[in-house]
Amino acid sequence: MFICYSNWDLDRERKNVLSLLSRRVDGVVICPVHEESENIQLLSDNGVEVVIIDCYPFFKENSYVYTEHGKGAIIATEYLIRNGHRNILLFTGPLHGSLEHNFVNGYFETLKKHEIEAREEFMIRSKELTIESAYETFKKLITENRQGIGIDFTAVVTICDLFAVGIYRVANELGFNIPGNYSIVGYDNIDVTAALAPPLTTIHQPRKEIGTESVKILLNNIENETMKDQKIVTFEPFIVVRGSVRKLN
Repeated sequence: MFICYSNWDLDRERKNVLSLLSRRVDGVVICPVHEESENIQLLSDNGVEVVIIDCYPFFKENSYVYTEHGKGAIIATEYLIRNGHRNILLFTGPLHGSLEHNFVNGYFETLKKHEIEAREEFMIRSKELTIESAYETFKKLITENRQGIGIDFTAVVTICDLFAVGIYRVANELGFNIPGNYSIVGYDNIDVTAALAPPLTTIHQPRKEIGTESVKILLNNIENETMKDQKIVTFEPFIVVRGSVRKLN
């Protein structure tokens, strides 16, 4: 078994795919940089079985296993609105494909449903999907707020829990309180979120089940060439309520 990491870089993904082809692998579970990535077609053209995760269906001959991220954004935003928040920041990263776009759309659709103005300045982007990048982006935002040139918000929805960890780091450094000053809802429910202070309210996506189902489909297709099983399997996200959201009057 080989594990490769592209860090959302298309060239690195290409190098990883070529490396796997040189090792004559039978199958690959891939989370592509983009759903139209030519690297997926390259694997298929070389007879490699492919199961694609975290990506909406594009290539008809492949199986897909993913979470409905748009619904996750809706659940997170709805929860904050029910707790009295209306100035809700969306903290996202570089948009790489349809699932990320659907997360953003879920946020904006929920604001529209509740007749809350959707303001572009309330969507901030981190350059990378890392704690460090999130920390730098959010620290700049808070610094500008304290100088009177930022935006007024009470809550944040993050596209991944790593961004929430970056926000907690800024809170510790600059001395603001979660959820006293800002309420936070993360996304993924990675293990560390329960150990944060306060524990992070987040949207759970079943990573273990996604992995298990992906490998199950892949092995079936490798072992049964004449009875391949092209599937589209989706999982529903749900909220894990902890201590990072304050109810406003």
